[in-house]
This record gives sequence, structure tokens and C-alpha cells, in this order.
Amino acid sequence: MSHIIFNGQIILSEAPCVNVFDRGFTLGHGLFETMLIKNGTIPLLPYHWDRLLTSSCILGIKLPFTYSDLQGMTTDIISKNQLLNGKGSLRLTVTDGVSERGILATGNPTPSYTLTSAALPEKKRHSMNAAVVETRRNELSMASRVKSISYLDNILARKEAVLKGADEAFLLNSKGFLAEGSVSNVFIVNNKTVSTPRIDDGALPGVVRHVILNELNLSELTIKEEEISLEMLLNAEDIFITNALFGVMPINQINDVKISNNPGISSLISKRLIERFDYI
Repeated sequence: MSHIIFNGQIILSEAPCVNVFDRGFTLGHGLFETMLIKNGTIPLLPYHWDRLLTSSCILGIKLPFTYSDLQGMTTDIISKNQLLNGKGSLRLTVTDGVSERGILATGNPTPSYTLTSAALPEKKRHSMNAAVVETRRNELSMASRVKSISYLDNILARKEAVLKGADEAFLLNSKGFLAEGSVSNVFIVNNKTVSTPRIDDGALPGVVRHVILNELNLSELTIKEEEISLEMLLNAEDIFITNALFGVMPINQINDVKISNNPGISSLISKRLIERFDYI
């Protein structure tokens, strides 16, 4: 039987814990981080923490724990759920806490948080197909910069992609430029230039995205953020997506367009992630 951490206490995952008046439950006022567990550790925990700090400031939620607290809790839940070997996922959810009804909180609610974990399949997929969907990303909203628990657009986008026979959805922004995937950041490759949408275009500031842009030794490549049109996307030499749980994933096809899918660049980036962070 699995366990979770709720507001600092380890409890059974089946135990009731969330208050029906919690603003995360009633209004989606909260944020989350999904982190890779590898052999009992969280390889990119400092980067998840940095994004958590930024997101909590945007949402006006004061984190009820320190980085040291988070380190201890991740160690506890990984051990309790026997995830010391292989790969797993850990999700941290933080909400604004319990308050009376109304769009703005009354008083000074105490934020709530949960940590849940699960094992990941040993067998990793080697590629995916994607579809450009009708659901748009609002790049003008501050919410586009936060990994919010208000995930409705992402759900609708993924449902649309699955109905088209695809694995992942690619969302355009209000101006028609590429923003992101429903659970991923998107990169295109041309002539050893690797491009990804800007945060101002609606891209979520993904942790693996940040590492690729700022932390890896990729001097043989040009890595940049830029506006990416649909034409640029469909004519790219290679496309890959990133997220915390699978790292780097090549895209073979978008809509009905086959991608040449030269795996050299994505393989190189995956290799550097392993060398630098033992990641995936």
C-alpha cells in the first residue's frame, strides 16, 4: 500500500486529507512540480525548487516549507514507497489553502501541500507522434509562466490530439506561433541550430528546457529561443520534445507530415544530460 505526504505528515494514499474548501479544489489556485526519481534521488531538484519559488510568487502563495524540508520529505517518501532503485515520478502539489467561498481568499489561509510518488515503467518509448491542435495557449496570461493545477487547456489539447491518433498535442499561441506541447516543451533543429519557443510566446519554463538552454556543454550547436511559425515547425529537419519524466523524446510525425528525424542532435543532448546530471 502506497503512502503520501500531506502537510508534512506521511499517511496512506487512501486516507482522506484534502479539505473541500481548499482553494486548489474549488478554484484551481495552486501549482505543482513533477520530478524524476532515479535510484532514490531527484537529479534536478534544485531547478524544480527555483521554478517553484518563481511560480509561488506569481500566484501569491507563500511556500510552507524550505528547500531543506523538501529534500527531507522527498527522501522520506521515496524510501517509504520503496523507490530506491530504478526510475519513478514524484509530484509536489501546493495550493493556497482553505478559505471561505469567493474568488479572493479571506483572512490569511495556510497553504496546503502533498507529495505523491509512483514507479515508472522500465521500458522507455523511443519516439512519439504529435498533432497541432485548435486549443490555443494564451501567451499574454501570467498563468502561462506557471505550472498551475488549472490544467484544463492542456487536457482539452491532449484529448484533441489523441482523437487525431497522436501521442502529444502542440499548442499555438494567439498569434499563431508555436507555444508548447500539452506536457512538454518543443525544440526544432535546422543546420545544427536548435530553437525553442520563447517564454513570451507561451512556453512553460520547463526544467529540462532550462538545463538545455543554460547548463549543458553544447558548444557545437547553436541553441536559441525564437518565434517559431507553423511553417518552420513542419519544415524542420528534426523535432524533439522535453519534460521531466522522459527527458528528450524525438517526434516522428506531426499531423500527416513525416519528420526526417535525424536522431543525432537529440541523442547528443540526451548524452550530455546523462554526463552532467545522470539524467534519464
